[in-house]
Amino acid sequence: MAIRGIRVVDSDKGAFVSMPQSKDKDGAFHDVAFPLSGDLRKEVNKAVLDGYDNPPAPEKKQGLGDRLKAGAEKAAAYAASAPARAEAAAKQSPGLGD
Repeated sequence: MAIRGIRVVDSDKGAFVSMPQSKDKDGAFHDVAFPLSGDLRKEVNKAVLDGYDNPPAPEKKQGLGDRLKAGAEKAAAYAASAPARAEAAAKQSPGLGD
């Protein structure tokens, strides 16, 4: 499930999770998405606030040189495994005269 528009709001009582809302023609706000039980609301709040307080570390972008080196290493490993792959293929497929 994906819920877009969740906000973490800081208040005098501490941070809380605000579910997405829409505004009707009279200016009243209505929840668009909401937990169906108190237990689910607690789980969503905890997950969102935990992610807010402890964001995941950003992934390190790999430079072109690093990607080329990794690709060359994979190609070399694949080439080195050619005899073993050929032998395994020969064992699996029947010969022409069989």
